[in-house]
Amino acid sequence: MHARTLLLAAISSALLSACGGDSGAGAEPYDVRTLGSYQDYLVTLAAGGSYTYRNQVVATTAGGFTRRHTSSTSTDYQFNMLSVSGGSEYVERAENHTADGTLTSWTEYSPGFLILSSDTAVGSSDTTVSAVTGTAGDSTYTREVVVDGVESVTVPAGVFNALRTTAHITSSAGGDTYLRYWWVRGIGRVKMAAWAASTPGSVNTWELTAHGVEAVP
Repeated sequence: MHARTLLLAAISSALLSACGGDSGAGAEPYDVRTLGSYQDYLVTLAAGGSYTYRNQVVATTAGGFTRRHTSSTSTDYQFNMLSVSGGSEYVERAENHTADGTLTSWTEYSPGFLILSSDTAVGSSDTTVSAVTGTAGDSTYTREVVVDGVESVTVPAGVFNALRTTAHITSSAGGDTYLRYWWVRGIGRVKMAAWAASTPGSVNTWELTAHGVEAVP
């Protein structure tokens, strides 16, 4: 998996609390797992240009959920299958499909790689090392997620106090990238940023424009 593929796969596929992301009396989880819930984003590319992007929960189970990822650049779409364990979220499998539903590629991670830990205390960190199999071949995928703190962030959908996390991602197949997420309880990720370690000044961003619940397509 080369660097660009690693960066895009990591993307497709993020409030001070010593307890977990799903803990706290009456607190909503940082991510939203309700069937039909969605987030719409404006994606701005470092190289120039922009497009729109949507995440939507299209299936739920007792142990996890599936998100469908679509963009204005293609009729193809991606599924990410996530598990939830102890309040932490992990991506177990990713699939790419054409508009008619034909599976074109897939990737499995064993164990699943961490998206958000249940431990959201500032300064906490967690690392997952996953064996990767799939149509692109086998590799090892390492992802370290650090909780940076809480800060104000402004996006088209509004101004939010958000929990910021940063993931450092490396792959034995090549690639060294960073993903930064800003999380808000009951909404999910209101902003995302991605860059390669070799070009830290070249950052792609995803900014929330809308969120809610709609019928699953």
